[in-house]
Formats: sequence, structure tokens, C-alpha cells
Amino acid sequence: MDDKLSELEALITLMDEPDEQIFIKVRKRIFDFGETAIPILENAWLNSDNTGEIKRIERLIEDILFNNAYMRLKSWMQSETHNLLEAYLIISRLNFNLFDYDNLMASVEKLFKDVWLEINDNLTALEKIKVVNHIFYQVYNFHNEQSEKPDVSLYYLDEVMRQQKGNHMSMAMLYLIITERLNLPVFGINLPKHFILAYIDLVNQVNKPINIYSKGDIMFYINPFNKGAVFTKSEIDLYLKQLNIKSKSSYYLPCDTITIVRRLLTELKFARNSEQNQRSVEMINTLLYLLHSRREK
Repeated sequence: MDDKLSELEALITLMDEPDEQIFIKVRKRIFDFGETAIPILENAWLNSDNTGEIKRIERLIEDILFNNAYMRLKSWMQSETHNLLEAYLIISRLNFNLFDYDNLMASVEKLFKDVWLEINDNLTALEKIKVVNHIFYQVYNFHNEQSEKPDVSLYYLDEVMRQQKGNHMSMAMLYLIITERLNLPVFGINLPKHFILAYIDLVNQVNKPINIYSKGDIMFYINPFNKGAVFTKSEIDLYLKQLNIKSKSSYYLPCDTITIVRRLLTELKFARNSEQNQRSVEMINTLLYLLHSRREK
């Protein structure tokens, strides 16, 4: 291990290599070390005053993190569970921020436990959601993004937890992650321009596939972006009418986890595109292609 570390450190000293052919070989060798190389690359970045070298290091770190995210998402797609939290953690790495995984998981676990301690089976569906809302919006003070210019960082779970705020997509995903852990029958609704949730009536429905729920199975809808406000189908009707969008069954019914992850990536792509960050857009497109191609098989 010490020999490999020494090799890595020696290779990183060559990040300013002027010979392009030699640099390509050096870069590939460092890339093969994976995330192990990142702390040493970051240290080299901090101590460099060479603009060209700094850009090379930044791009290499991004490529290593993206490759890691791609491989993990590919593995996630091949799994049977399609755990939403796992996918969200993978995508959050696209912020190219090496967040502390253990601390992030501990903060999510604490949020879950604080809600879990207040909920019991004797509560009605509305009462359970009221408890979730109380912990989210009163105890933890999660709030929605108010800026006219969207904050791209708020698409990432670590930033949502750190800043205790999010956009309509990230707040809905966190809310859904917690309610899933609580075994509450809450599902995502892929509504145009706004992602919401639905609480399903599971009476006499055991292990019913998500794709055969009907509108009659839905007890009420939830808007995590508006402090968990509860509403009915008629408000979705009005919303679609105001936007002049033709109604579809999919705008009222639960969607699967892959659809949710695709929606998150699609919105993240538009946000990065608005920043004219084409490199990030291309990376996100690669992940979207992975999700689409897998689904079509």
C-alpha cells in the first residue's frame, strides 16, 4: 500500500508535465487509482500556482468522481431494490463535493428517528403526515428556495441537509426517503414543472404493483415544497388548466423510482445548462442515457 501511495504522489507531481503524450499516460495512471487519488490531488491543487496545472487537476477530479458515479448508478440499475436514497447519494457526488458520507447518513438517520419517535399505528393517515410535517418544517426548519435564480447546489442531498432548504425536487425526494423508511404508503407523482407526492389507501391492497394504482386509491396529495400541504385531485386539475397542459393519468398516479431519478437528473441538466456548464450537462446526459437504455431492455 505504501508503494502504491508513493507511486501516486510521484505521478501527481507530474500534473504540470509539458509533453502532452507523457501527460496523457500520467493522467490515465492516476485515474486508475480512483477516489483514492482525490485527497492528494486536492492537496496539489491547493499548493499550485500554475493555472494550467490547476485546471488539469480540477478536470481529473471531476472525471474520477463522475466515473465512480456512473459505475455505481449502473450497479444500482441492475439491483432489484432501486433504493432511492442510494441513487440520491450517487447523484449528489456530481456536485464534485467530497462530502463526509458517514456524517450525511447520520444526519438523515437522525431526521428519520425524530419522525419515527412521534408516529404510531393508531394515528390516521393525515395525522401521520402532520407529524412528518411538524418535524420537517417546525423542528428542523426545512424551507423552500426563494431565490429568483435557482441554486444548483440545492439539487444535492448534502447541501439540502446542510442548508436545511431545497427546491421542489430535492425537498420531495428527502420527504419520500423518510416516509419510505417509515413504511408509509407515500409515492412520487411526476407532475409537469412540479414534483409532488401522494398518500395511497392500502386497505385490502397487499403488494400491489405501483403501475396499477388508480386515482381512487389515492387518499390525498402532498406538496413538500409548501410545508407538506395536503390537497386533492381537483387542485391538480386547476394547476394543469392554468398551465394549459392537457391532463394525463400519469400526472395523478404514482411513478417508479427510476422515473424519479430521471426527473432529478433532467432538472439538474437544465440547471447546469443555465449556468452554461456544458461539461456537467454532457455527464448528466450520459447518466440519463444509462437510465433510458436500461429501462427499454
